Parts: sequence; C-alpha cells; structure tokens
Amino acid sequence: MHLTLSKADVPTNLQKYFTATKPVYKSGDLVDIPHLVALALQADGWILRQDIIWAKPSPMPESVRNRCTKAHEYIFLFVKKMGYFYDAEAIKDKSIKPTLWLGEQFKCGDKTIHHKSAKHTTPDQEDGLQNKNRRSVWTVSSQGYSGAHFATYPPKLIEPCIKAGTSEKGCCAECGAPWVRVVEEKKLTRERPNDYVKRTGEKGTGNSCANSVAGVDVKTVGWKPTCKCNADVVPCVVLDPFIGSGTTCCVAISLGRNSIGIDLSKQYLDHNAIPRISGELLARPSLAHLVGRKPKKLNLGKKLA
Repeated sequence: MHLTLSKADVPTNLQKYFTATKPVYKSGDLVDIPHLVALALQADGWILRQDIIWAKPSPMPESVRNRCTKAHEYIFLFVKKMGYFYDAEAIKDKSIKPTLWLGEQFKCGDKTIHHKSAKHTTPDQEDGLQNKNRRSVWTVSSQGYSGAHFATYPPKLIEPCIKAGTSEKGCCAECGAPWVRVVEEKKLTRERPNDYVKRTGEKGTGNSCANSVAGVDVKTVGWKPTCKCNADVVPCVVLDPFIGSGTTCCVAISLGRNSIGIDLSKQYLDHNAIPRISGELLARPSLAHLVGRKPKKLNLGKKLA
C-alpha cells in the first residue's frame, strides 16, 4: 500500500500550529524534534500524560567537547481521552531486599537506638518481595541488529509499553474493549527506627519520621470485561505506524498480542520486518500457519491510493 499526502491531508489545526510556531534556530541550537512532535500532537487533540526517559548504559560515542554525550531518548505516553486503559500491575518494578536497617544504630538526641531486625517490610514480604509502581526512567541497554536499519530499539524497551497499554487477558471480539484485572489490596506496614522514640516534649525526643506505611500489596485474583457485549475474548492489537525492522510486532507476538505494522519503505518491509516477524511466528507451532498468509483487508474508512 502506498500513501501520498498533500497539504490538504494535514489537519487544519496542525497547519495553524506549525504556521504560528515557526522556530528560529541559531547556530548550535538543539532542534528538539521529539518535543516539537509532542507539542504538535497536543495541538491535534491528543493528551500528553507523561514523558519517559530511556537511559542508555552504553550510548553511541560522540566526539564533542562542549556538551555531554547524549545517553537518553524520550518515550511519550499519549491518550485520546482520560479514563484510558493502563495496566500498572503488569510493569511494576521489583522492590529492593528488605535488609536496609539490619543491625544499624541511630542517634536521636542523647539516645542511641539499635535496630534489631530487618523489618523494612512485613514478614510475608521477606520471601516474595512486593513490587513498586514503575518509575519514569527506564534503563535499557541497546541491542545490535544485523539488518540494514539504523534506528532499531531493543525489545525490552517495547515490552512495558505493550504490557501497560494492552490487556494480558485480551479484549472483546465485538467492540474491542479490554478486560481489566480484578485485584485484592492489602495495606502494608513496616517497622521504622524512629518508632522507638516517642515525642514526650523533652529535649532529644520526637519522631521525625512517623510514617510506617510500606505501601499496598496488590494481587490479581481474576479478570472482568469493561463492556456488556458478552462476546468472545480475543488478543489485543498493537499498532506500529513506523514498523521499520519489525521489533514491535515481534514483541507483540511474544506477549500473545496481535499486531499491525505500517512503513513507507517497501525495502524495510521486504528485507527486515516481514522476515523477522515470519521467524517469530515459525518459532511458535501454533502460529506457524500464519506465515505467508495474505493479510486481511483493513477498513480504514476511506480509500487510500
């Protein structure tokens, strides 16, 4: 499929945005294309919920002496409206081992407090550590790619995007509404060193950090639909409009999702994306029959030439 765009195809509000915000660049200025795109999408009606930093432990070397070597890129979380699907449980970070205060001594005025145990969390967390809400800085190492494509990203960078943005259970086959988790929540408490020092009004007493709340233990006990269609459950669909080497589709397949990939370059599709995706399908006997099948015709609302 080949798509040719003219000025008439660009939404009017975007035309007005770029006309009204013509940047003036000086020598050495950072063009900042990622944020220009983000601002343009906001002008087009999208809601920018968050910018996420992809921190690269081994970035591309740069022969510069008047600024830092760039070691990060941006991931933007956009939504069409509030009340969107987001599976925070699927991408939580692992908590650190609760031995932080074991055997430590703390001074409070003239008193010395010896923390005897390692109850930084509750005893039932000692074996199975609780997880915490994912942070907005993702440290992911780059991964090599042998194909002729120069803007690939590692699969581990895409996994949390797909896990958070699509339901692990699936969606309604009729309307596409995702199934959501049914969870049980339990408030957790922890023993704090300052719990031993109560405020009496005397010099040297006082609890400067009285908070003993350690968080909430969330356990998934089931799934429920968000619609009333009472239809079958099918895998969610992941769309990548710039499929390139096919990484997004491959990760979607590995996570049990369906995927659609679009790219302007037929060469990228024929020599990179399609062979990689076919290999991912062939590696799974239940999906191997999909290799070579003619793709379904998409209903895009209007004919594209």
